Amino acid sequence: MQPLKFIHTADIHLGSPLKSIGAVSGRMQERLQQATFTALNRIVDAAIRYNVDFVLFAGDVYDLESRSIKANRYLAKQLQRLNEAEIAAYIIAGNHDPIDSNSRELLSLPENTTIFGSEDVSTEEVKRDNQVIARIVGQSYRGQSDSRSMATYYTVDDASVWNIGMLHTALDPNNKNYVPVDLDKLLEKSDIHYWALGHIHQQRLLHANSPVVAYPGNPQGRDVGETGLKGCLLVELEPDKNPVIKCVPTSSVLWLEKTISIEDVADELHTIDDLVDYCLDQARELIDEPIQNPSEIDVVSDWDQNETIDGFIIRWKIEGRAEIHEQLVQDRIESADEITRQLRKKLEHSTPFIWTESVQIETGKPIPDLASLSAESEIYSDLINLFEEVHQTDELYHDLLDQLGKIWDTKGDYESLDPQQFLAEEEVVNDMLEEAKRRVVESIYEYRENL
Repeated sequence: MQPLKFIHTADIHLGSPLKSIGAVSGRMQERLQQATFTALNRIVDAAIRYNVDFVLFAGDVYDLESRSIKANRYLAKQLQRLNEAEIAAYIIAGNHDPIDSNSRELLSLPENTTIFGSEDVSTEEVKRDNQVIARIVGQSYRGQSDSRSMATYYTVDDASVWNIGMLHTALDPNNKNYVPVDLDKLLEKSDIHYWALGHIHQQRLLHANSPVVAYPGNPQGRDVGETGLKGCLLVELEPDKNPVIKCVPTSSVLWLEKTISIEDVADELHTIDDLVDYCLDQARELIDEPIQNPSEIDVVSDWDQNETIDGFIIRWKIEGRAEIHEQLVQDRIESADEITRQLRKKLEHSTPFIWTESVQIETGKPIPDLASLSAESEIYSDLINLFEEVHQTDELYHDLLDQLGKIWDTKGDYESLDPQQFLAEEEVVNDMLEEAKRRVVESIYEYRENL
């Protein structure tokens, strides 16, 4: 087996706009419209810079609803760049660009490009100096959902060369929409050395050694549900060595959720303008902060965030107890809208740009801390114990969700979400419980103070 180096990417959704794009100023409009194109360009730049053997596109190169001649031409242009650099490209179609519709609209592609068919699993050989150094196994979707257990038929002759399986899947054996399979089934196929997955928009390294199982995530976040640094994976395989997998950042625009507490500066905040100024200080600090990859995968050492990041789109969450809370909650929506408007106006010309997607106000009125209140009355200590019991007892936890009604969805698949439901993720439910505890404590405190 010879050393092998390749790029693994997926879910580019080429041509799809970033959410909230209609609200941004003209200066930023073009950057947001071009963000997915920029990400593809950077993927190809990385392939050439690191002199890889090939690039894997593990589904959803296009976005079904916004696939266009422009997107087709841009993909063909980038694949031609790879062709001129003698770098092969392998593509499977996902649920957003199934092969039947995709194949009719694609322009002619260069000879370095292989698109896997949708009817059967097929295998392509990668050669170097006329010697086979790797096999790529793949199959495309034939519709917007695909219930076939494709991985069952991913077979290879032997393990004498690197074998790579490309699969667009939710990695959920019960999800019949997106190629049902579980991680254990992939790990059982010991002749496959690397599983190049697509469909999940978060970067994940599910198994770090042979076989490697990885999602690169999407290379450009498109809404506030896709926060943080985005990129593709640079993979190096060598015999008798652990795989080396690095993230190559490709997103020009970062979506962030920024939580700021006003408690430490409560005495300095007298008006909404003061709060806006405090948010502005936090925003300017953000520009100089090193950006961390939210996954456990290390970023390539030669990445320069100042050359890569054009801007940030931020959802602000303002929390903490301060006297200004009384002003904010007189009309919470109007207060949030005014802070949003001012932040947009005052940060419009920053470099990189900072655009406020929205502001969420979750402040509270000043009251003694819970420890002091608990010492004063058993009511508070009983309340704290109740919330801790809900956190720690599965039965109470799920009973709580049942009592709130059928608004919770436990699916882990981003594309299967019902827009009328919430994901019952631990962070979401914990935030809900903390907000409930805050409101109950405030109500009890106010009632006792007014007795």
